[in-house]
Amino acid sequence: MEFTATDRDLVIDYKLAGKLYNAHPKDIEAQRAGSPHKLITANPFDSELIPKGRTWVLPENAEWHRRRILAA
Repeated sequence: MEFTATDRDLVIDYKLAGKLYNAHPKDIEAQRAGSPHKLITANPFDSELIPKGRTWVLPENAEWHRRRILAA
């Protein structure tokens, strides 16, 4: 899926397959101590800022959640 910011910046919120979201900070710290390469975050999703006039492609292993148009 491709997103293009035409006249205003966009923010795309998405989740990567295999990444743990909404984790408790203590769980994140424990996981990082044992395996620093594990994908885990306290955030509800990942976000990508697309500046006006640019295009971005959603990674194949990602699920799109929402598109936000930023104020001018």
